Amino acid sequence: LELLFSVSSLSKGEADLSKKIYAEHGSESGMIASLMNQFLEKLSFIIYTVRTKSDQLNLSARELSAGSQNISENVQEQSAIIEEVIHVFN
Repeated sequence: LELLFSVSSLSKGEADLSKKIYAEHGSESGMIASLMNQFLEKLSFIIYTVRTKSDQLNLSARELSAGSQNISENVQEQSAIIEEVIHVFN
């Protein structure tokens, strides 16, 4: 019965992926529970990996944005200097 409840919760997206499914060992339901637990461990690892990579990408995007802003400011400064030089020679 616990196996059925656990699989039902999984199918609805309401399950806690960190909790193991327990069933009588040696029985067919016990083998299914064991396989589901292996699947849930792999799924949890995939979710963790995606979350970690997402955080890394977010950090990289912020760093690129800051770098682009810095480049833009430098270009504006150089443009102002060139304008001054042109003005001096005119």
